[in-house]
Amino acid sequence: MKVIAIPHNSNASKGMMFAPTDAKGDPISLEYAEMRSRFEPLIEMMQIKGNSEVHRSFWGADEFADFENADSIQDYSGRTFQKENFVRWG
Repeated sequence: MKVIAIPHNSNASKGMMFAPTDAKGDPISLEYAEMRSRFEPLIEMMQIKGNSEVHRSFWGADEFADFENADSIQDYSGRTFQKENFVRWG
């Protein structure tokens, strides 16, 4: 079987999507990066609930950074937007 994972909602990942360490807390190794590259060749940028690429709070000079941001995610999930959770930062 072939498997592919398409990570989504990085904007609500609580720092886990683009973390500089692996799940054990160790620095990312070449092998770890290659494995993620193999199994996660894509990432979701946009869905009906908002975008995960960029947010006006962090990239204010980008004229598209204010498009389809689901700010309400912060109201109900206990999550807050962090620059490190957006695809642009990753």
